[in-house]
Amino acid sequence: MKYRRKLWAGIGMAILLAASGATSGLLAPSAARADILKVSMEEESEVRRVADDPLLYLSELDLIRAFYLAGEALLDVEGSRKAAGSMFVEPFFEGYGDLEPVLAARGAAPFGDEMIMTMDLAREDAPVAEVKAAVARVYAALDAAEKVAPKSGKERLGAEVTLTAIMLARAATQYEMALSPTGPEEAWAGGYGIWKAAERRSNALLPKLEGVNDGLAADLAAARKVFGDVYRSVTEPETTQATAEALREASTGLSEQAKRF
Repeated sequence: MKYRRKLWAGIGMAILLAASGATSGLLAPSAARADILKVSMEEESEVRRVADDPLLYLSELDLIRAFYLAGEALLDVEGSRKAAGSMFVEPFFEGYGDLEPVLAARGAAPFGDEMIMTMDLAREDAPVAEVKAAVARVYAALDAAEKVAPKSGKERLGAEVTLTAIMLARAATQYEMALSPTGPEEAWAGGYGIWKAAERRSNALLPKLEGVNDGLAADLAAARKVFGDVYRSVTEPETTQATAEALREASTGLSEQAKRF
């Protein structure tokens, strides 16, 4: 089945892939076939574009990971089983269907079955250990897919720096939404997951940047401290001292450095 998707959490990096399916009944048969062919060609072109662009490809993987990191953390919070389950459901129905042909184009194994198993176990109130084991299998699949990401060298490194900056900017927005009286209930947990995905990527980035671009490495280290101090837990604290502006400044500084990389 193919799923129409939306921009996950408003991050702005997820790609809108055209949905195939029924055509208008007003079209003549030949026009309908032409329209289907056009959509198919557009989809194939978009799949190729994502598969060949390290920034787009890695962003797809990191977004799934962000949801799973939040969901896994929520499993340990009493009374948050339903919220955890929703974190596992969201990336499957809002993105995985369009990611699968991209994985195939890169030679990566699909992992939809692993995601479905995680959703089922979470929904059926399986022991936390079983759900976490299923989550670990999704992480392993994401790791394997990342190993066949396109490009290498400085272009790949630049894509990872840019992606980290984008993820941090989104985590800052989630923080601002969480502080708002009208913000969505899941804003904090979403921000936590995005931060943890960015933290994971930055862990690998820092050693690669040191000695290559010390200014960028310093900005990344500073941003990590700001976000790490704020997102200490998947649950929102009763009070917080940091301002949304502080987080945004940290992510903006990194973004400016990334543009010059």
